[in-house]
Amino acid sequence: MIDPAALVAALTAAGFTTVGGRSGAYTRMGWPPHLGERGTLVVSIDPTAPEHESMTASLLLQLRRSAEAGAAAGAVLAALGEEVAA
Repeated sequence: MIDPAALVAALTAAGFTTVGGRSGAYTRMGWPPHLGERGTLVVSIDPTAPEHESMTASLLLQLRRSAEAGAAAGAVLAALGEEVAA
């Protein structure tokens, strides 16, 4: 099980920002602006909530899909001989 506080801390360290939420239930995180992603990630912060596991799984899926898209875009740029800016 992923610790909700550690997840929020990791997202914040990666440039995500808190844009809302409900005290004791969830935190809504906005994508870092430079990524151009739309929408928000919802982090369940109550591990005893019935929906906690499904909400966390959904959030991780969103992150995986974004990472895969970024990797695919990077591969295209590399194939074209373009550098990927850090």
